[in-house]
Amino acid sequence: MNHTSSATIKSGSFCWVEAASTDIAASKAFYGKLFGWSFHEDGEGEMSYTHLRWKNLDIGGLYALMPEHRRNRDARLGSSFSARIAVPL
Repeated sequence: MNHTSSATIKSGSFCWVEAASTDIAASKAFYGKLFGWSFHEDGEGEMSYTHLRWKNLDIGGLYALMPEHRRNRDARLGSSFSARIAVPL
């Protein structure tokens, strides 16, 4: 598995994305079609984490937003997407 690294990511560039989803299958279909991403599963069941891949690089992750997490968040939020930007060390 090839991960993005500080050697390949320029400061100010997006370096990792993360999506929390109430429907993993629908999210994979949507993001796969929209961005051309492929997916690699890591773990099983509630502890499953899906790596988002683009051009043979891991560029983020997708995980299930469990009911107990939804109770602790704004109920209107539902699924969410966040992006991280590289900064100089």
